Amino acid sequence: MNKLKTKRLESIDFLRGIASLSVVLFHITHTKGFLDPEGIVYNTFRGGGEFGVFVFFVISGYIIPYSMYKSNFKISNFKSFFFKRIIRIEPVFVLSIFFTASIYIILSRLPDIYWGWGEYNVDFSNFILHLGYLISFVASENWINPVYWSLGIEFQYYLLIGLIYPAFVGNKKLLNTLFLLVVTILCWAIFLILIKGTYLHYGSLIFQYFPVFIVGITIFQLKENLISKYSYVLINILIIGLCFTEFKLGVILAILFATIVLFLMKKSPKIFLFLGKISFSMYLLHVPLGGGFSKLIIPHVKDDSTRTILILLSVIPIIVISWLFYKIVEEPCISLSKRIKY
Repeated sequence: MNKLKTKRLESIDFLRGIASLSVVLFHITHTKGFLDPEGIVYNTFRGGGEFGVFVFFVISGYIIPYSMYKSNFKISNFKSFFFKRIIRIEPVFVLSIFFTASIYIILSRLPDIYWGWGEYNVDFSNFILHLGYLISFVASENWINPVYWSLGIEFQYYLLIGLIYPAFVGNKKLLNTLFLLVVTILCWAIFLILIKGTYLHYGSLIFQYFPVFIVGITIFQLKENLISKYSYVLINILIIGLCFTEFKLGVILAILFATIVLFLMKKSPKIFLFLGKISFSMYLLHVPLGGGFSKLIIPHVKDDSTRTILILLSVIPIIVISWLFYKIVEEPCISLSKRIKY
């Protein structure tokens, strides 16, 4: 029995819309050799990819335990919880792989002025590694779509949160605080001692990113009166300090921005509610679409200003195609996952 019916949070959709648009604008303006690297637009969106991804991490840190709490999750529900996430995410992810490969195959069949990298063929072993988010663990393999690395991190987060959730929602605020402090320090220690400097350093394992998820978790805890204000401040000062040692300033800004929105926003502009709804589909599709548009533009347009205008206008078809993908693929998966109760 649910404690109460979970309503859609406009602050979450707003953040998702901002995050996805930020990542899209970064990738479409940073296709190699497309825009002038000294130009205003190129530099305006230079940190957009990193900003968007870390906003997504804070969102997941907040909304997943929030949903579990409202659904009265217990550790005995882990299988149902994880299966629910699989149904929600995996079919969309897998079909986006086929979509991306199809775009690359089509582009590779065009004259060399558009592609120039030879015929593109799907590598079956690489595809199988995608299915288990295992690409990052094989040094010789690459994601077919570079944004997929963050899905692997989110996948690890779902596993971890399902197992540790009961330990930070107890009746004792001090114990809830101590547990997250220990987890934060332990994750960072594992990263520094075992991972940093190896080929697993960037985007393979959750340890260096989990403190960012904890930012969202502590917001959930504070709103549900599971930790004190002092504990919230203490944990987040620690996390910000750790992030300063490893990440760029854009990550700190992403964390602060997401935090402010989650605490203060009640109503969102409708455009961002729409973008938030289709954000996952847009996140998955924009690289092949934006890359495809840039490949078609490059041979025919040399002026940087004209290229800039055209590639920014490409956001419109990216949004339209993402909406269609959402309606055809993602929305049915959402509906199916909602049938799974715990």
